[in-house]
Amino acid sequence: MKKTFKFIKKPIFFIPAIIVIIVVAIILSSGSSKPTYETIIVVKGDVIQEVSATGRVKPVESVDLAFEKSGKVSAIDAGVGEKVETGKILASLDNQELQAQVLQAQASLEAEQVKLNEMKKGTRPEELQAAETRLSNAQVSFLNAQNKAAGDLEGANVGAVNAGQAGVTVAKNALLTLTDIQLKYFTDNSFESQNLSSLKSVAIKLLLGVDNGGTMVSSSIGALNGGAFGEIQTIIDTKNYSNLETVLGHVIDAMQKVRDTLNAVPISNALTTTEKASLATEKTSMETYLTSVSSKKEALAAQRITNDMNIAASQSELLLAQDNLALKKAGYTAEQIQAQEARIKSSEANVLTYQSQLSKSIIRAPFNGIITKQDAKVGEIITANVALISLISDKKFEVEVNVPESDVAKIKINNTATITLDAYGDEVKFQAQVVSMEPAETIFEGIATYKTKLNFTTDDERIKSGMTANIDILTDERKDVVIIPQRAVIQKDGDRVVRMIGINGEVVERKVEIGLKGSDGNVEIKSGINVGDQVIVFMKES
Repeated sequence: MKKTFKFIKKPIFFIPAIIVIIVVAIILSSGSSKPTYETIIVVKGDVIQEVSATGRVKPVESVDLAFEKSGKVSAIDAGVGEKVETGKILASLDNQELQAQVLQAQASLEAEQVKLNEMKKGTRPEELQAAETRLSNAQVSFLNAQNKAAGDLEGANVGAVNAGQAGVTVAKNALLTLTDIQLKYFTDNSFESQNLSSLKSVAIKLLLGVDNGGTMVSSSIGALNGGAFGEIQTIIDTKNYSNLETVLGHVIDAMQKVRDTLNAVPISNALTTTEKASLATEKTSMETYLTSVSSKKEALAAQRITNDMNIAASQSELLLAQDNLALKKAGYTAEQIQAQEARIKSSEANVLTYQSQLSKSIIRAPFNGIITKQDAKVGEIITANVALISLISDKKFEVEVNVPESDVAKIKINNTATITLDAYGDEVKFQAQVVSMEPAETIFEGIATYKTKLNFTTDDERIKSGMTANIDILTDERKDVVIIPQRAVIQKDGDRVVRMIGINGEVVERKVEIGLKGSDGNVEIKSGINVGDQVIVFMKES
């Protein structure tokens, strides 16, 4: 048994040795060399293109804004979170009177300047005739302006009164409808009933002038004619419109309270379909007539301003024509001309004074930014120099970097970026976004560069002004695409070619279409090869 075991064991080691010797002999005796390949298997992945640069953190502006004078807020033109540009009006006080004063001051200045010019020219017969004609025309224009203003104001008054009368009538009818529903369903001590009674009491007080009307019945309400309802009727009877705007304000307040009372009625299943429909109709009517009364009130105020401006302009022209004719007839001395020049300076100072007062009633954005606080409310009485609005630039910190011209074409506004700060090392990363690129070049160390700004996307108290920032701007990327190393793609006869290992081990070439080139040395392949192919990235002839 031992001899047999040894006989079988020897061929186990001897045969492979012979095979290796034969293979080596064949290779050595072939006399030909074969190339050495370095290959990879084609896979899918992500391609990222980045531009890297170094810049510096810079501070941005922030400011708290206030009115420079006290007054009533008339308009809010920008809210919290809104982006605004330099000079944008953010809020205004009621400044209609100031606007009229500016216009009047400017008209007076123009009149004084024209008068001086005429004084310096002297008078000719034809100029005297022209001055007389001008005065006559100015008188006619002034009279026409007064008549037109009176007519326009009368029309605005009538329209406003009619709207007010319709509004209080609709409001009274709404109260009657509401009262029928109230007395049928809401007379207990529940919160809904008490709340409805309380609101109704206020509405009746404002609309009809009677206290404690929360549980008043329809017949009693129908007989009332005080409050805003009576004020409108008094104006209709007397045709005295001197306090019409004030009365319209009372009408609007009363209608709003009636509307609020209607909205407070609980829509329960107890109400019939007809009652629900009636309630809905009254709500719609209240909104419609509220809008109508408010529009007429605004139109009336605008008409008064327009009339004042037109009459003031016409009156200025009349006074100018009168002075001009007198000057033409009398002639002027050097002392009179000097006095007129002094009046012009006084008028100029007057214009500047009123313009300055007007500007104090307006808050404008001093720079481009975002509203972070807006405490002003329309109708609120504001005290001067109380901070109401806060404005910051789009981001609290920005990074400015000079990008070489070789990379500038890759970068676009809103590209994202990852930033590290030398102060915190490479492990702490901050996110940013490209916000601007200057169109003109800046020569930096002899190289044409383009100044680019990035804003941090989130605030971070660790970011300080002046810190050195290392920036990687993501300029493009492709997700889950076929990728290979860029060095595997060669140029051949104007085409891009990839060499591969064929089925039988031979080298084959395939034309490919490339896409995005990544910053990591990989490139996107759009067509020509597939996932799983074996691609040669390096081949050395032996």
